Amino acid sequence: MNRIVKISAAGLAALAMLAVVPATMQAQNPDLSGTWSFNADKSELPQTAGTSGRGGGRGGGLMGGGGDMVIASEGNTVTITTTMTGRDGTSRQRVQTIIADGEEHVEETQRRSTTTVAEWKDGVLHVTQTMGFGDRTMTTTSTYTLTGNGQVLEVVTERPGFQGGGTITTKLVYDKK
Repeated sequence: MNRIVKISAAGLAALAMLAVVPATMQAQNPDLSGTWSFNADKSELPQTAGTSGRGGGRGGGLMGGGGDMVIASEGNTVTITTTMTGRDGTSRQRVQTIIADGEEHVEETQRRSTTTVAEWKDGVLHVTQTMGFGDRTMTTTSTYTLTGNGQVLEVVTERPGFQGGGTITTKLVYDKK
C-alpha cells in the first residue's frame, strides 16, 4: 500500500532547520578573542613561594599565569599570548596555540614533550596537557569560562602538587579591555 505524504511549506522549513542544528550548535562556543587584563584581586592563587595567596603576585612562584593576555580565535584554533613580568623586572611573552577538536596534539622541544587535548563542552573550553620530562610526566587541566556578559574570563587550572602534595588549584580572572 502506497501512502502519499503531504508536507506543508512550514513543515519543510522545520525539517530544513533540523538539518542545520548541528552546525549552529557548533557555532555556539563563546569567542574568547580580545585583550584581557589580569585581575589580581579576583584571582585565587595558591600559597607557594613567591605569592601571598589570594591576590598574590603577578607570577612570582605561580606556574604559567598571572600576566595580561591577548587571545585570537579562529574556528577550533585558539592562540593565547600571555605577557608576564619576570622576577628581574623584564617582560616576556608566552604564545600557546590550542586546537579544540578533542584530538591529541603533540609538541616536542629540546627539554620536553607536551601532549594537549582540548575541546568545548557546554560553552567552556577544557584543556588537558601532559608534559613529559625524561621519565616523569605532569598532567594539568584547565578550563576557560566567560562570565559577566563576556567581559570576564576565568581560567581555572589544576596541577599536581610538588612531591605528591595533592592537587594545586589556581583561578586566574581577567577583565576584557
